[in-house]
Amino acid sequence: MQITVYSNFTKRINSTKRPSSGGSVVTVALKDDCTIISPSFILNTLNFDINYVEAFGNYYFAHVRNLDGHRSEIICTLDHLATFKTNIAGYTGFVEYASSAPVSWIYKNDPRNCPTTAVRSKKSTEDPGWVVTSQGCYILAIASMFSNCMGGAPAYYVCTPAELENIVAEVYDQNLATNVEHEFNGVSNAIISCMWLPFSKGWVTTQISSVNTQVYIGSELLNSTADMILGRTWSKRCYVSLPNPLDYAGTYIQSEIYYTSIIYLPGVGVCPLSYDLVKDSALASVTVDIQLDFLTGDIVYYLSDAGANETSQIASFAGNVGAKVPVASASYDGVGVASGILETAGGVAMAGTGNFSGAVGGALRGLTGIFNSLSTKTMVIGANSSPLGLKYNNKIQVEVFLRVPSLGAINSTELEDFRAEQGMPYQANATLGNLAGYIQCSNASIPIPGDGEEQNVVNAYVNGGFYYE
Repeated sequence: MQITVYSNFTKRINSTKRPSSGGSVVTVALKDDCTIISPSFILNTLNFDINYVEAFGNYYFAHVRNLDGHRSEIICTLDHLATFKTNIAGYTGFVEYASSAPVSWIYKNDPRNCPTTAVRSKKSTEDPGWVVTSQGCYILAIASMFSNCMGGAPAYYVCTPAELENIVAEVYDQNLATNVEHEFNGVSNAIISCMWLPFSKGWVTTQISSVNTQVYIGSELLNSTADMILGRTWSKRCYVSLPNPLDYAGTYIQSEIYYTSIIYLPGVGVCPLSYDLVKDSALASVTVDIQLDFLTGDIVYYLSDAGANETSQIASFAGNVGAKVPVASASYDGVGVASGILETAGGVAMAGTGNFSGAVGGALRGLTGIFNSLSTKTMVIGANSSPLGLKYNNKIQVEVFLRVPSLGAINSTELEDFRAEQGMPYQANATLGNLAGYIQCSNASIPIPGDGEEQNVVNAYVNGGFYYE
């Protein structure tokens, strides 16, 4: 019989590669008591260069031994992947990894995460432009008869600590007659709320409409002045660049497990910024729209895709940058200050020292009671009143973390070698003949004719990872 033999043919065991040229047709005798899976042939010459054989329509790895000094015995082992390459090519199933995986599909987790990784990070920051100070300012809400306040509606004043101190001192001036007059005129109950913000008063007044005026409290006009707020909200659009993930753009390193990122938002804190949020376009930056309410301290961040003309909102986060502080009759829930302090039987309240705890951050110790001897120094001013959301970092910050497989210092050539050797996450159904290079399937069952043994071997290769060549 005749077979085709190949000398010095090179291929991987787990590859479908077949020789395309260089074969020689030789006449051999089939040795007795052998099978088509592992045949042995007798060649009437010595040729130790033969390492691959094509026979019976199959492909075999070959080993040659000297039979009797002038003849060769060619011992063959079936090359399952080359033999059943056509069956493998026609199979459609779930592919976990492939060298030819399209970059746009590399978003799924890669369970091959190496046990040792190098963690690298890069940061970018953006300053929203607010002026943050440890002293801050106060937003004081007062029931006022001022003409712009519609007869008793709240008027909102932005005050420096000194201006707030003057207002409180004038309302509670230690004069019994004045205190009684204030009580009957409703002055003592006219302070509705007080909110501390970590911004300078000057910055606040430049962002919203306001007017400097004498303060009306209830129906009385005080000598103290402050800036009455005629607006309440501030907005700003920022563009925070996404840190370049070193040399791994467009590779599986950017997929989750390997790639994670966070965004720090003042007043909210650290928030996850999943790669899934930005995977559909090659973003250079994220648009951050900020909405701040000066009257409540509420702040909302809207994140959108800068690459889509800010039309695709990808996330939103809310927080608060203010701190409630008790002053006089201002009432607060949840901060330890009684509601309506001056509204007690006989108009007498807080007899004794007049001092009580419950201020947020120690910013202000309320002094109340119309018959108490009250100090004009009614508050403690300082950085202790700063909400943590803005105290340590008032800039928006994005940080990208990369957990790089421990392949040493990866450069583009080494990365392509890794892609060729181990593939990249594919995570989709595919016909194997349409792919190339490394392929690893999940639960593949290739239809192979025979008694099932050959099918088991082929399936083991396909599910364990092979090279379609």
